[in-house]
Amino acid sequence: MTATPAGGPPPIRIRSLNDAFDYGIHQLLRATPIPIASAVGAAMGAYAGRFTLGRLTARADAELARLRPDLSAEERARLLRFRWRHIGRCYTEFSHLHRLVPTGRVEVVGAEHLTMPGPRLLIGPHIGNWEVPGPTVIPYTGAIQGPYTPPSNNIRHAIAYAARMRYGAKIAPPGRSAAMIVARALSRGGIAAFYTDEVTNGRRQGPSFDGPPAPDGNIAAAARVAYRYGAAIIPGGNLRLSGARYRMVYEEPIIPDTSAPEAEERERLAALINARTLAMVKAHPEQWYMLHERPRDDYR
Repeated sequence: MTATPAGGPPPIRIRSLNDAFDYGIHQLLRATPIPIASAVGAAMGAYAGRFTLGRLTARADAELARLRPDLSAEERARLLRFRWRHIGRCYTEFSHLHRLVPTGRVEVVGAEHLTMPGPRLLIGPHIGNWEVPGPTVIPYTGAIQGPYTPPSNNIRHAIAYAARMRYGAKIAPPGRSAAMIVARALSRGGIAAFYTDEVTNGRRQGPSFDGPPAPDGNIAAAARVAYRYGAAIIPGGNLRLSGARYRMVYEEPIIPDTSAPEAEERERLAALINARTLAMVKAHPEQWYMLHERPRDDYR
């Protein structure tokens, strides 16, 4: 969840007006107070949601109806309007990511789980401000290790890299480097992290709304890693309370039974991880970033 990508910082290459705008706004907002930076993002998100993101809004509405059939069309529309403002805030808050925790803008619940003995694996979806977990962990355990998927846009990748470096972190793109840092952390009784809802080949995998999770997704990978290292699985997620203020909750850990047959225990762990993730996104779908992504078919 936090980051020192292998190979060092990405070079800054401005190749379009959009790149120049993104980089310029990021640097400008670093000089503004946190509430103003967040409010600018809310306005930008509201504009984009209303005028330029119609296709994504329609997809998010369809997924929201599938996830929460209890909601009326009017309720869904209200949540989606909030959602675009919320996402806009998350992007501009990158300018102050390293300051959210030190300035008291993040309330942490369940921090005692972070310091339990033995290897620990943090899991959770991209909910609330998906960058908040990293800064909340570091005061308790030091740097957190894990894989991350770099943005395809060079400027956004550079912004994300720099923001994460400012609060101190270690991650690597999926592959051998990421596997090595996770293995090193857990084998030494440390802490690592997996998001449970990644996009692969343009499709969202995790959590499954109905049925078992994808056998090749992050949820299955987290179950496999937890079983191998006997790592306590700590589900966590944060929610925006108002403006640029959050509550980060670390839930009761899931303890793997490494004496059980591996295939059966990994299946049990994956089902529990999926259930915990699904509960988070069902409770607050308007703060789930992945709602507008194309889903993979549920695995039955």
